[in-house]
Amino acid sequence: MKGEQLKANNVEVYNMLGEKVYSQLAIDSGQWTIDLGNQPAGIYLYRIIDSKGAAIATGKLTVEK
Repeated sequence: MKGEQLKANNVEVYNMLGEKVYSQLAIDSGQWTIDLGNQPAGIYLYRIIDSKGAAIATGKLTVEK
């Protein structure tokens, strides 16, 4: 993959029960605004997926209210 830039295609957010609560296709800038305002406070897991369906980044985020 030398010289090849990874391009995100989708971002997905899951609650701690493994339920997908948010999904958004990529925009050209590669930046997302994730609105979890309708979700309860807690810890969520996210995945950023490339155009081939492989996860290129994962992590946790916290919603505080």
